[in-house]
Amino acid sequence: MLCLLFYNLYTISISHSHKKTIVNNHLVITSHHVYNYEIAFKTAKEYGYAGSTVTLGVTYGILNEVLYGYSLIETKKQLEIQKKFNDFEDNNIDSLVKNENIKLVLLSDFSNKKEYICTKLIKNGFKEWKKFSNEKTADEIIALVRSATKEIK
Repeated sequence: MLCLLFYNLYTISISHSHKKTIVNNHLVITSHHVYNYEIAFKTAKEYGYAGSTVTLGVTYGILNEVLYGYSLIETKKQLEIQKKFNDFEDNNIDSLVKNENIKLVLLSDFSNKKEYICTKLIKNGFKEWKKFSNEKTADEIIALVRSATKEIK
């Protein structure tokens, strides 16, 4: 568990764990969670996708899995998948699609590539499943499920 904590602190320090915006010519940094990962991860677990999900964009490390009830085995599986796609590039879409262990993609803010990634995943066998948004912000997570995947619930 200690390893998970240190890995999480590391990933938060190198990820997009804050969001910069300009308001009235002043830089504003939001350092709290703006994405509704709590509902997204709880729903993913409820439908049987724990351990077979990749999160692209703002991830907050693996803290979500720890906080929202994933078992150690599920968290370890998530971590293995996440390591492969942490530094997402265009060529990784193909390897993500080919990886049959990935049943669900949680796509949050990914600079100007969010729509492109979403469209490319849909063209390659995923379908939009759910959207999770924070009522205090306009930020949302798009959940894409592999089309051949049957819901376990």
